Amino acid sequence: MNKRRERQEERKRRRRKVIYFFLVLEQIIVVTILLIVIATAMLNSKYPTKGMDLETDFIFQASAAENETESRPEPETEPKTEPETEPETETEAETEAEEWRYLGEFTVTAYCPCAICCGQWAGGPTSSGAWPEEGVTAAADPDVLPAGSLIDMGDGNTRIIQDTGGGVKGNHIDIYMESHEAACQWGVQQKSVWLYVGK
Repeated sequence: MNKRRERQEERKRRRRKVIYFFLVLEQIIVVTILLIVIATAMLNSKYPTKGMDLETDFIFQASAAENETESRPEPETEPKTEPETEPETETEAETEAEEWRYLGEFTVTAYCPCAICCGQWAGGPTSSGAWPEEGVTAAADPDVLPAGSLIDMGDGNTRIIQDTGGGVKGNHIDIYMESHEAACQWGVQQKSVWLYVGK
């Protein structure tokens, strides 16, 4: 019986503590609310003109700025004038045309330093005195292309007229090859020839 009473008393004490806690909490909340109300009233009484909310204040400032912008006269600006440039007298195409002159269609053959191609001059220098070089040396009629002429046959490789030949007359060019087999494989071809004349 005693234990039962003790338990009942313990439960009562716990209930009282809980009730007391909530009463204290309620008083704290009430006091906090009162402090907030008092502080708000004091601020309103000290700054009565600040009652305008932020949104209204922002709209007012934006409207004032827009009116100020409209009333402000725009500064006068002088019209921009582009600097005068002298017209180009020559285009790149005209310059290139001046550097290279089209000579027309030529018959192009090939020869090598062997006795079959060069006879008694086999293995020797060209008629200009320069030693022949494949991809560089070519023979031509000196009345059409004198020695030293720089030509282009449209193959991306320029050649120099350094030699002549008994069978090379008129619009005929004979290009130098290192081997007789390569010269025979070249055969006879028709090529468009340009002559370098400089600027």
